[in-house]
Amino acid sequence: MLADLVGINPLDDLIALVQHCLAVIVADLVLQLVILDGLLHVECIALQRVLRLQSVALLVVFLLVALRIADHLLDLLLAQTSCTLPQDAHITQRTTRRLSTI
Repeated sequence: MLADLVGINPLDDLIALVQHCLAVIVADLVLQLVILDGLLHVECIALQRVLRLQSVALLVVFLLVALRIADHLLDLLLAQTSCTLPQDAHITQRTTRRLSTI
């Protein structure tokens, strides 16, 4: 008679274990996501502050680079060389060629 009153049902215990484990795993993942999102938000704020403080310097650098690129493009379009020789350089080149043939 006592055996009929106390029953062991292992299937219910296994289902409860799986449900509790899933609840713990989901809660852990949500917590990690919240912490990661919070850390990324803090990093974003720090980077915004740094870029805001140095925005004028970055603007100057970008403008100088843009001007240099524009200057090189104009040199290419106008077929100008960026390296010029002195006026008497052709004389020294001729004499060195003549000396090398002797």
